[in-house]
Amino acid sequence: MKAMKLEALREEVRAVCVDLYRNGLVRNMGVGGNVSARDLDSGLIAITPSHVRYDTMKWEDILVVNAEGEVVESKPPLIPSMELRTHLLVYQECAEVNAVIHTHSPYTNVLATLYDEVPLVHVEQIFLIGKPIPVSEYVTPGTEAMARAVVEKLKDVPAMILRNHGPVVVGRNLTEALNRALTVEDASRIYYSACCIGKPRLIPLSPNS
Repeated sequence: MKAMKLEALREEVRAVCVDLYRNGLVRNMGVGGNVSARDLDSGLIAITPSHVRYDTMKWEDILVVNAEGEVVESKPPLIPSMELRTHLLVYQECAEVNAVIHTHSPYTNVLATLYDEVPLVHVEQIFLIGKPIPVSEYVTPGTEAMARAVVEKLKDVPAMILRNHGPVVVGRNLTEALNRALTVEDASRIYYSACCIGKPRLIPLSPNS
């Protein structure tokens, strides 16, 4: 049997997808959002397919593409996520990034319809994100405009939120990116809940933030 490319990395992507699904960070029957990771040796990218449920996905369903977005290996008739160009631009513009996660996290989306950022409300944000999480203006999903909006925000902070759509986080690896994705939703849930009760007391920004 012919060996398949990036088997371990594809399995890691699949496992992250299951984690996102179990934590409620993807909606729309478990297919909302997308995940990718870049192989350090080859530069190839493992990315989730379009319209495959996260809870039933197999590692073989994860596609492999090159830096130009050309499919290197796939299981027909699966195609890469429609937001592939966003992942490619992030890797092109952010050399230290090797993992990208986009989710449809519900509490984060609620806040992103109202505010221009999610402020610092929990200590984990300081260590994993470092700054308030910015919200972009609405852009059409899957477009070059979306890719540019994401990269523009990620220049200053490793997490951002697309208005009326959902967050995008990055990391040096999938573990770091997953922790940030979970932190964004946790912070959003805390801030939402606090706002329902009263006026939240925020963590002050340091002078160098």
